[in-house]
Amino acid sequence: MDWIFSYNTKYYDLHEAIHELEYIDWSTTNTVTRGKVKVGDRVYLYSVKPEMMVNYRCKVIAADKPYSTNEREVEFGGTPAGTPGPWAALQLECEFEGISYEDMRKHGLKPGVIVQRRVEGELQEYLEKMVDHSLKGSNTTAKNCWLLSAGEDSYMWDVFKKDGIAAIDWHSVQTGDLGLLDEDQVDEFGLARSDTRCLWEFSHEIKPGDIIFVKKGVHQLIGIGIVRSQYYYADSDEYFKYDLNTRHSGNYRHRINVKWLKSESVILETTFPRKTLTRINDPDKICDYLQAFGYDHIPEDTDDGSIEVETIEKGTDDLTGEERETVVKARVNQSVFKRRLVEKYGGCCLCGINDQRLLVASHIKPWSKSDPHEKVDINNGLLLCPNHDKLFDSGLISFDDTGRLLISSQLDESNMRAVNLTDNMRIDVNDDMKTYLEYHRNNIFLG
Repeated sequence: MDWIFSYNTKYYDLHEAIHELEYIDWSTTNTVTRGKVKVGDRVYLYSVKPEMMVNYRCKVIAADKPYSTNEREVEFGGTPAGTPGPWAALQLECEFEGISYEDMRKHGLKPGVIVQRRVEGELQEYLEKMVDHSLKGSNTTAKNCWLLSAGEDSYMWDVFKKDGIAAIDWHSVQTGDLGLLDEDQVDEFGLARSDTRCLWEFSHEIKPGDIIFVKKGVHQLIGIGIVRSQYYYADSDEYFKYDLNTRHSGNYRHRINVKWLKSESVILETTFPRKTLTRINDPDKICDYLQAFGYDHIPEDTDDGSIEVETIEKGTDDLTGEERETVVKARVNQSVFKRRLVEKYGGCCLCGINDQRLLVASHIKPWSKSDPHEKVDINNGLLLCPNHDKLFDSGLISFDDTGRLLISSQLDESNMRAVNLTDNMRIDVNDDMKTYLEYHRNNIFLG
């Protein structure tokens, strides 16, 4: 037997309780459920206004308990243990993309207030299908589709379009580079489970080629774009904003590059989830959203990845020489390129320092001499500490094709010792790096 039970997040923090507790107690004193809910039944949990959607399905592991027994329920706004029943104990079975009240109404949900109801017939089949799609993912496309908020009241949308990015931010916590964290570490930020899930999906699960729909409110789409980069962390306050009147805030350092295809307002009948980021698994919804922007299929992106180069070089055309190189170098060290080097090396190639704040993404063949492919080719990069980066850029050190350290005769022994250099140092070199190292030895190394 399947059921749907309602709750109000204003009084009961189900999102936290259902992940923290082994089970949650639910009163079955209602005439619809008293004596009828059995062990093994499934219960869909429906959040009333403002969410008005189902996000969880639970399994009944105990029924007709005379008293509530979970002593921790009160921590989340629940009923104290020992309260007379009957009660059912519910254990989380799965969490999925929200299924809205409007969509359930179209598939057999009868009108009226939902308190506790039996789920059967068309509605039961619909919920089964939707949960299955959400858990397994849609087979209609290899790409993922996402629904994203561009900040409160979409105030960041103009920035997204202008700079070719999408970004999120939680100003209440200092997260740092999410790409360097695992999921358990993200969970430790102390945010609601739905918020930590957004951070994790944005930084680890959105991939180049995915489709992003930008929403405003719960019924309006305002843009569609194709993801063009992995997540990266931009350590700058260029987008920082705080407005006491609107409470817009954040610096939006968590970013991906996006090719925005269309920017127009489309009103839909469906109700969007209120969370910042949602993976869209329902193929019918994907089709509806695409058709709203005039597409009958998932749009393709034929870009060669040079969007990262464009982002780094933006606004530098009027700069020359050292000033331009300084700006480019700073941006490279806020880009996906540095993150890839961190993932590859873990620390300085020579001395092993692994504090991210003390590491520099250094090009073997300089940025100014590289073509667009070479500028973002991971084989054209070394991760170095500031001292060793300066030595390498200045040509005072280089490497042969085996990775052995080469030291210029212009660097005396006292300075070698001061910067921790020895003749027996070496780095790992693959075949794709050798052309770049040869360029460095022939054109930059002082010998």
